[in-house]
Amino acid sequence: MHEGALLVLSQGRVVDIDDAVARHLHGVRQGINLPLRLEGEIVGVIGLTGEPESLRKYGELVCMTAEMMLEQSRLMHLLAQDSRLREELVMNLIQAEEHTPALNEWAQRLGIDLNQPRVVAMIEVDSGQLGVDSAMAELQQLQNALTTPIAIIWWPLSRSRKWWC
Repeated sequence: MHEGALLVLSQGRVVDIDDAVARHLHGVRQGINLPLRLEGEIVGVIGLTGEPESLRKYGELVCMTAEMMLEQSRLMHLLAQDSRLREELVMNLIQAEEHTPALNEWAQRLGIDLNQPRVVAMIEVDSGQLGVDSAMAELQQLQNALTTPIAIIWWPLSRSRKWWC
């Protein structure tokens, strides 16, 4: 592993490496190494080669961008996980003869009130000539509209879709 990165991991801070320091480290050149954090924990190191002072602002920008990408990925994973848990809950509720305490607790953790009246709707989507990506985008829009507590769905009359709500 890169010795400059090891210094960042052990010290938990930005490490500037000038030519004098680089000569004492194996395989290291002049540059700057910044900790990459996710939820306060160091998960990696961003290293840029060059004059440390001139790289600092760029390094911080690269690091901030990488951290935002990691956070976005984490949030997308959580959203997908939440969606899967909701689907699983619905399937368990359909199959269960009665609401067990475990199902009630599961719903409560997901913020779902099982005592609130619900309506079941079956929707046929005729994607016609749409490609796979377009059809998936349309289905995602429909799913978002249906899971919004209050939704006004407005579709142009020119569309030949069968969506009933």
